[in-house]
Amino acid sequence: MREMEETQTYSVLQNVTYLYKKMWREGPKHIISFVLRAIADMLLPLLTSATIALIISIVSGNQSWNQAQLIFYALLALTAVCMIISETMSNYENSGGNMFRVSNMMGLSRKLLYLPFQKLEQPENISKLQKAGEPTQNNNGAFQKIFTVSYHFLRDSLGLLIYGYLIGQLHPLIIAVITIFSLLMYGYSLGTNRLSESIRRQQAPLSKKTKYLVDHTGDFKAVKDMRLFHMESWFEDEFQRIYAARFSLMSQLVKRQFKGTLLSSLFGMIRDALAYWLLINQVIDGSLSVASFSFYIGIIASISQWTNGLFIDLADFRHLSSEVQDYRDFMELDLVQSTGDRKTDDLSLPIDIEFRQVCYRYPNADRDTIHDLNLKITAGEKVGLVGVNGAGKTTIIMMLCGLYQPTSGEILINGIPQQEFDQDSYLDLFSAVFQDYFELPITIEETIQQAKTKYSLSYEEAVEQAGMAEILAKLPLGGKTPLVKRVHPKAVDLSGGQKQRLQLARALYKQSPVLILDEPTAALDPIAENEIYLAYNAISQNKTSLFISHRLSSTRFCDRIVYLENGSIYEEGSHQELLAKKGKYADMYQVQSQYYQEEWEGKVNDSITTA
Repeated sequence: MREMEETQTYSVLQNVTYLYKKMWREGPKHIISFVLRAIADMLLPLLTSATIALIISIVSGNQSWNQAQLIFYALLALTAVCMIISETMSNYENSGGNMFRVSNMMGLSRKLLYLPFQKLEQPENISKLQKAGEPTQNNNGAFQKIFTVSYHFLRDSLGLLIYGYLIGQLHPLIIAVITIFSLLMYGYSLGTNRLSESIRRQQAPLSKKTKYLVDHTGDFKAVKDMRLFHMESWFEDEFQRIYAARFSLMSQLVKRQFKGTLLSSLFGMIRDALAYWLLINQVIDGSLSVASFSFYIGIIASISQWTNGLFIDLADFRHLSSEVQDYRDFMELDLVQSTGDRKTDDLSLPIDIEFRQVCYRYPNADRDTIHDLNLKITAGEKVGLVGVNGAGKTTIIMMLCGLYQPTSGEILINGIPQQEFDQDSYLDLFSAVFQDYFELPITIEETIQQAKTKYSLSYEEAVEQAGMAEILAKLPLGGKTPLVKRVHPKAVDLSGGQKQRLQLARALYKQSPVLILDEPTAALDPIAENEIYLAYNAISQNKTSLFISHRLSSTRFCDRIVYLENGSIYEEGSHQELLAKKGKYADMYQVQSQYYQEEWEGKVNDSITTA
C-alpha cells in the first residue's frame, strides 16, 4: 500500500532564504539590482531635504553662496546619480522578476513531466500542483513579488536606521509615536494578509473552473456541441456565477485595504501634527534654525514611510512564505520510484510476462480494483483482456508498464521482478496505444519519431507498414504536415481512422518487444476497427501482445482471451473455447453479434427499399 509523503513545513526565514538562493544561482544581478535601487531610493529624500535646507540657509544669509556652492553641486550630482540608479534598477526589476518567475514556472513544468504517473494521479498531489502554480502565474506571485518586497524591506530598514538616528537627536517622543502607530499598522497588515491568503485559497477552485470554461469556449471539438445544443447560455451563466463569487471574495479584501488606508492617514495626521508642534516650538525658542526645521520636516515624513513600510514588508514576507511553501510542497515530492538499475538489453526476445498474486487498490478506495491476480503470458503470445467497464483491464496495463506500482504481489519479466529494472530501460520494452490520443503541435513525422528506441525501425518502414504512405501522399506537406490547428494554420485534422494509423506507425517505429492496445479503436465503427486490428495483428508477430477491447469480435485472433470481472480472472481460453463454455464471455459475444447482425440487416433492408 502506498504511503503518504510527509510535507515539511518551513519558517518564513527558510522560505525567503530559499528564494534568495534560487535568485543568486540564476544570477547575482537579480539581488544586486534591488540592493542598489533600495540604497538610491532611501537616500533621495535625505538628499532632497538637505538640498532644500541648504538653499534656505543661503537665502536667509546664514551661509554664503561661495562657501556652499560646492556642497550644493555635490548634492545635485548625488541626487541625479540616485535617480538614474533608481529608474534603471526599477526597469530591470520588472524584467528580471518576470524572467525569474517564468524560470520557476518552467521548473514546475519539468517536475510535472518527470513525476511518477501514480503520484500525479493522487488527489492530494493534484491539489498541491494547483497551489504550486499560483506563485508563478502572474507578477503578484511570490517569484516576482519577492523583488518588490525585498527592495521595500531593504529601503525601509536602511531608512529607519539612518533617519531614526537623525530624528532621535531632535526629540525621542517623535520616534516613540511613529513606532507605536507603525506597530498598530503592522497588526492590521497581518490581518489583511491572513484575509488575502484565505481568499487566495478559496479562489483556487474558482480559478480552475474559469480556466476550464475559457479553454473549452475556444476548443474546436466543443464548438459543435455548443452550437447544436445551445450551450452558450450555460457557459454565460457559469461565467457570471463564478465571477460573482470571485468579485464577492475580492470585495472583502478591497474593503479591508480601504479601511487600512483610512487608518494610516489618520495616524499620519496625528504624527505630523505632533512633529510640527515640537519643531515650531524649537524654532520659536531659537534652538532650531529655519533651515534645520525644513530638513527635519522632510525626514520626519520619510521615516514614517520607512517605519510603516517595514512592518508592512514583514507582513508581506509572511504572505510570500505561504506561497513558497505551496510551491515547495509539490517540488519536493519524490521523483524516484522503487526501481533498480538493471538494463533490459540482455533479455531474450520475445518477452515472457507473469503477474503473481498481484493486488492493486486506488488511494482512498475501500476495496481492491485488482485482487490476487495470477496471469502468465508466454513469450510471443497474443492475449486479449475483456470484460465490462471497471473490471480492471486498464489498471493491469498501467501496472505492467510501470505507471502504477502493485499494492502487493509482483510482476515478472522473463522471471525477473519488475522493480529490478531501470525505469527508462524498462519502458523501452513497450509500444502502447491507448484510447485517449494526445496530439502535440508538431509534424506527423516528428510525432512518429518521438518513439525512437534501440529497437526502432526506419521512419519509411513504419509509415509503409502502417498504411500511412497513401495518407501522407495526399497532404501537400506530406510527413512535414503539422498537427493541431489551434497552433498551426497549416495543420490538418486527421480522421479517427487516420489517427489510428498514425498511432500504429508510432508503435511500429518504436518496435518494442511488447505491444499493448488499450481500446484504441473505441471511437471507430466495427468495420474500421476490424481493419485496424488486422493491421495490429500483422505487426504483433514475434511480439508478446495484450489487446483490450469492448468489442469481442476484435480479439478473436488472440491466442488466449482472459475475461475479467471485479479485478479477477473469471474465464480464460481461446475464442472458440469460451464460446463452447457458454459462460459470461459467450453471453456478451452473443449480445454484441446480435446487435451487429441487426445493424447489418437494417442497412441491407434500407438499401433494398431505396432501390
